[in-house]
Amino acid sequence: MTLREQAARIVDSIDPKTRTHLAADPLGAMTSTGLRIGEFDQRAEARRFCDGLSTATGIVLYMASPGSRRENFTLLHEYAHTLVANDIDAMIWLADQTDIPRATEQLCNEVASLLLVPATVIDAVVGHGPIRAEHLQQLHRETGASQVAVAIALARRLNANGAVMLIDRARGTVVQAILVGELAIYPTNGQPVPTAHPLCRIEPGDHIHQRSWWATPWNERQDYYLDATASTRRAYAVMATTDLWHMESFHGGEDVPQRQVRPASVRSCRCGYEGPMCGFPCTDCGEQFCTNCRKCLCDYRTAAAVPCRECMLSYAPTALVNGLCSDCR
Repeated sequence: MTLREQAARIVDSIDPKTRTHLAADPLGAMTSTGLRIGEFDQRAEARRFCDGLSTATGIVLYMASPGSRRENFTLLHEYAHTLVANDIDAMIWLADQTDIPRATEQLCNEVASLLLVPATVIDAVVGHGPIRAEHLQQLHRETGASQVAVAIALARRLNANGAVMLIDRARGTVVQAILVGELAIYPTNGQPVPTAHPLCRIEPGDHIHQRSWWATPWNERQDYYLDATASTRRAYAVMATTDLWHMESFHGGEDVPQRQVRPASVRSCRCGYEGPMCGFPCTDCGEQFCTNCRKCLCDYRTAAAVPCRECMLSYAPTALVNGLCSDCR
């Protein structure tokens, strides 16, 4: 089963009345199922766990933002965690994944999106397709779902390898990238939009419909077809490796780069996390970045370093004698 098939199976197991209640009033519906819901006491505490946290004892904590569509998605994401934790088939499927924490978050995102934006709602807007960037704006206006939830839902209708993206225009960074299929070069959350990319120049009300590309920070590129539009704060984009919109063809040309398989391992980190990690290691210390704190060994060494009181260069505490490095003693 694919991730989306697992999510659909989990959502289908919820009775229709409860599904309707969850979509209309996530907080009330979750409370009626017996879950204990609470708000984070401080925003600093909330940042430690992103926007929400669920426990095996049926407690869900979340960062309240009254009237925000994001709050609904956060609550249903945490509700999905409780469903997944009690679903044997889902747990077996997750155990087979290379990066279990990442796959778990993706599965819970998919469940939350299915609850907020059912397939029938997508069908009413998209029809027979193909999907377009303005569909994301329309679905956001016409549903009570956040833009992230809508992007995840819309990606289910992308009939090609590619991505559905939300871009912060002021910062020029990717807010959310929902990937579809196996891609070698692809956008990641928080990544700056590559210099000279059409999405760097898009203005509110613009519609971009053209051959384009995406690049890694180290300038590896892959061709895509791009459909995009923008509002004052956000740019909305759909990229596909297949010509879904019947643009000018760029079939052939350069070979599509091969997807790199990220190494996986199980290790412990100084932050207290111990478990699977997936990703390319730091080129300096050779350690993978922690799934929990996102730091490598270099980061902890740098944080622990202290300056020599003479030359003010930083060293490990054990390298200093009476506060002086070997060159200054």
